[in-house]
Amino acid sequence: AGGALEGHAGPVRAVQFHPSDPAIAATAGADGAARVYRRGGDDNDANEAWTLGVSFRCHDASSGGATHVAWSGAGDRLLTSGFDGRCCVWSLPKTQKAPSVTVECDAAVTHAAWAPGDAKIVAATGDALSFCDARSGKRLATLLTAGDHLTRCAFATFKGFVAAVGVVSSSEADVVTLWDAATGMRTARVVSKRDARNSSFEASKSETSSKHFFSRRTPRRVLAGGCHLDSDDSRLVTCGADGLVRVWDTRLVSGSGDGDAEGRELTRANALVAEWVAHARGGVADAVFSPDGRLVATASADGTCALWDVRGGGGVSVCALRDPSNVGFGCCAFAGDGWTFAAGTRSAPEETLHSRGINLAVVWEGVDEDLHVAHSRDSYPS
Repeated sequence: AGGALEGHAGPVRAVQFHPSDPAIAATAGADGAARVYRRGGDDNDANEAWTLGVSFRCHDASSGGATHVAWSGAGDRLLTSGFDGRCCVWSLPKTQKAPSVTVECDAAVTHAAWAPGDAKIVAATGDALSFCDARSGKRLATLLTAGDHLTRCAFATFKGFVAAVGVVSSSEADVVTLWDAATGMRTARVVSKRDARNSSFEASKSETSSKHFFSRRTPRRVLAGGCHLDSDDSRLVTCGADGLVRVWDTRLVSGSGDGDAEGRELTRANALVAEWVAHARGGVADAVFSPDGRLVATASADGTCALWDVRGGGGVSVCALRDPSNVGFGCCAFAGDGWTFAAGTRSAPEETLHSRGINLAVVWEGVDEDLHVAHSRDSYPS
């Protein structure tokens, strides 16, 4: 099965599958819209299409639009974040124009995530992490990042911590941090220098095409690298504009703070499991684990998504999914079944195949025990 999730008039910043139904997917983009799609047709129909279920304006497009979308664990709500400084919770099925909960933050929200149980959310706003009540919108705590510019975050499902990544404000080196979700204490911090081949992180052409993109509330360092935990919270995968992908062992650092509010500084050897160059050009915009933890998928502006076997510790190339239109990818996600994979394009409207924009869902079907791709297909709008 394959298909295309069409309709965004600009870069697609996030694509996420429903937690229990791989035939439902949601996207959010720079046009400020969130869209929910369903795959129809017979289960045995290899050409079944994705159709739009609902589309709504979730964030101000003139401020840069949406930055992320995430399903609640129960699959009945969507969380969106945006450069307009808001996090919004939307109840589904959607029956009203306004969000059910709105959280106003002090700066542009570059990423947001649900806490286990869907009672809280965490939002990354550069110099702070904000914890909020998902039912009332009340801000519960704001944790200052002390010189780090954090742009991505992930809430551990079982281990009681939040992972957040970004750059060190003074040097723009990559930084990985862990925070105790109960106390708000930073328990670990790792700094890694970027590869000199592409050490200066600049927004891509597609991300800066709008004259409104850099508002006074929008940081110049945007969406720097991925931040995804595997299914048991034991590993964290990060990536960046230098083309490097890093896998960290959170078991070596989670909960290991010494009581100091600043946590402890770690060397790369303490927690780094694997590091490899995934894309020699174009950088890595996003990296995610497969549900079984065997693979890491990467998305790049070079027009490819790649699958990497990480069972042996390093990244061994399995296959590449290519975009013949060469518009590039900015985000990616696996469905819970591990067989369906989608990647969103990051091109500006004038660079897309259609004037109204496209979001490509690249579908990968099944691997055998030796991690040979049994069948894969790149599907694009006609």
